[in-house]
Amino acid sequence: MTAGSTRLPLTVVGGYLGAGKTTLVNRLLADPRGQRIAVLVNDFGEIGIDEVLIGEAADDPSILSLANGCVCCSLAEGFAETLGKVRGMAHRLDRVVVEVSGVGEPAKVARWSRTPGFSPDGVVVVVDGSRIGEQLEDRRIGETVAAQVADADLLLLTRADLLDDEALAAAEAVLQPHSSAPTLRSPADPALLFGLEPVAGGSDADEHEPRDSTHAEHVSCSRILREPIHRDTLDLWFQVRPRGVVRAKGILRMDGSPDMRSVVQVAGNHTSVTTSGAWSGDEPGGEAGAGAVVAIAVPGTPRAALVKWLGMLDS
Repeated sequence: MTAGSTRLPLTVVGGYLGAGKTTLVNRLLADPRGQRIAVLVNDFGEIGIDEVLIGEAADDPSILSLANGCVCCSLAEGFAETLGKVRGMAHRLDRVVVEVSGVGEPAKVARWSRTPGFSPDGVVVVVDGSRIGEQLEDRRIGETVAAQVADADLLLLTRADLLDDEALAAAEAVLQPHSSAPTLRSPADPALLFGLEPVAGGSDADEHEPRDSTHAEHVSCSRILREPIHRDTLDLWFQVRPRGVVRAKGILRMDGSPDMRSVVQVAGNHTSVTTSGAWSGDEPGGEAGAGAVVAIAVPGTPRAALVKWLGMLDS
């Protein structure tokens, strides 16, 4: 912030589960353009995976120190309290980015940008270009996805590199009835995500007709793992995913490389296992454990199915 500034610009990043929000935030932090950015992460689930994926834990478990001098705060203690902490560090920051839960409502979070010490800087909604048409038509999640899209001041279409021109045009066309916000295809210049003009009125969400929260309808289950996972077990786990699971993510130890941190991602039909540095012992599950995994499913999915599925990794 400059010496004369008194308000931190606050940008909200929203979008449905698996759209690529955490990837976007990581790109912002990797290329901050000289800005000092505070990132607030709102995980949906009992175990915070995203905050570990974004940065290394500091002495205060609710604040993560990143290599470029940015900070990442967990929202577990409550949004108001966390914003108070960030406000107290305003002299060290240039802006704030809030990553909303994948089933959250970006406009509701954007209201906080009008509290003392902050100023609205737009709502970016991340959309999976390969799945958005299917998601909007899904009777279980379509309303949630459409509401998120309607909250956007800017839409960012991810997985654009996997789609041909016809599929990209179709994805953009299906968004038009739900939002008048401009659409960018990823990867996008980080500078284009800041200083947005209001389109949907996300920062003035009180002006919208109230809608029921869809957050509680999704089913979440998490599990702390005791032993490193065999790759064959993980491959089988991917194959027998219960119907209704739309997102799973975890930080694990694999038995072939127990000293390394393996990141497991499930988003729609996409699955991946990547290595992300050495196992530090600060991951969920602690130094003696083997990590943790979180699964999220659409409304109506039996929670027992998620419990059984996650249990496969620890049997």
